[in-house]
Amino acid sequence: MEEAIVLSTVDTKSSKRKSLSYLMQHREEIDSVFLPLPVEHEAFIQKISKGINADSIINELIGLGLVSPPYDTQMCRSLKPVLQSISQIGLPVYCYVNSMHNHFYREAVEELLLLTFKAKIGKIKLAEWEKTLKKLIETNKVFSRDECEYILSKKRKKPVLFDLNYELAEELKRRIGHIDWVVIDESWKPLDILTNLLRRKLSLEEKIEKEVFIQLVKDHLEFVDLILKSKDFDEAYEKWIRIYPSKAKQFLN
Repeated sequence: MEEAIVLSTVDTKSSKRKSLSYLMQHREEIDSVFLPLPVEHEAFIQKISKGINADSIINELIGLGLVSPPYDTQMCRSLKPVLQSISQIGLPVYCYVNSMHNHFYREAVEELLLLTFKAKIGKIKLAEWEKTLKKLIETNKVFSRDECEYILSKKRKKPVLFDLNYELAEELKRRIGHIDWVVIDESWKPLDILTNLLRRKLSLEEKIEKEVFIQLVKDHLEFVDLILKSKDFDEAYEKWIRIYPSKAKQFLN
């Protein structure tokens, strides 16, 4: 592999449709696609390129317990436009997430759900939030080498990789020398902003200001409320990005 393109999207159908447009426009330049799904999903996903309906594959994965709510539901929903178009894209499709990484990710999501519930009843314990988010970052680091090795083992010259976490992207860049980072949509989810801020502070051996940490957790709770009041995540996120980015920019400096 000489170079790679990383597409940065959010978990909405509209974002994935935009990424699909990018794939179609650059079809002649790229030779494979990597999705942010566990490696054991790969054989099932590749069936879609052979003409099997994407919904049937997703239902099969659910039936086998390989996809389970709430962890994977939105991911699968948002990826549907890409999955349904795999046969049209006409490129080999792989899944790059290590199965144990996926397991630890689910554990962290459970912890974040519990912390969200506690915060909703007025108990924001910053040390617990920081511990869980640090665990996500450290877990990314631990599995970045294995996931990078898997990507490299496919021996493709110019793949497109969906939504690599920062740690994996850095490992891949270290190994191949260069990646093109194409931002289809920037994430305005408060927890993503908080995680990125924490990552930056950790690299500088600094702490996030308490007021900033609390405000981002409160923003997260507001976003969760919006999701609960909306038809689905996609609708909630479209509403959110109309009101939040101008407020959140103060945390990005």
